[in-house]
Amino acid sequence: MSGERWVIFAAGAWCAPSTIKRFLSGSTKTIACDGSLTKCFTEGFEPMWVIGDMDSVTPEALAKFQEKGGEVIKRPDQDRHDLAKALAYARENGASSCFIFGATGGDEQHTWANLLTCAASAMDVTCIGPEQVYRFFKPGTSYSIELIPDATFSLFALPQAEGICLSGSTYTLNDARMVMGSQGLHNQCATGRLNLSYAEGRLMMMHPHPFVSEEDVNEA
Repeated sequence: MSGERWVIFAAGAWCAPSTIKRFLSGSTKTIACDGSLTKCFTEGFEPMWVIGDMDSVTPEALAKFQEKGGEVIKRPDQDRHDLAKALAYARENGASSCFIFGATGGDEQHTWANLLTCAASAMDVTCIGPEQVYRFFKPGTSYSIELIPDATFSLFALPQAEGICLSGSTYTLNDARMVMGSQGLHNQCATGRLNLSYAEGRLMMMHPHPFVSEEDVNEA
């Protein structure tokens, strides 16, 4: 996929640091949302920027971050939450796709706000939680998705998607149309790899980590 791939740290529940490191190795830029900066320090990650209204991070943490060469991007706008600001900044500065850690978990209202914000983005966005992955796909792109054989996944249209082709699953699709609801709930990966494409709209897939073991979950 062309364009830069960014990693965004948010303040929800993270998966294991060992899992996060797998995604950092292939990413070009890293940015923390406000209060997640403290957790970045704790886990040994050094983002390039921190963005937000800076109401959830201590002055000491900000000073330490700047001493290490990090840049503080203050965005006091109260009409958008910090993840929305981070996604907009990434898109404005060359990102075509983002991996997000901490978008889910914790406060349920924040989780819904974060996922809907990702759905509204024009980028390819993957939110990686402690056990589940939430993928927001771009139309006109072909995806090959590795999953554990027999893993259950769900595909949702937000609010609709056209020309969906899906193979490698128990229930396949060929030039299908989906609307918002439970239409794509509880499909199953038959081969260990799904092939997905669609023409218009927005699709989200929810599935378990293809590589996270019980030890990884306990580490998080």
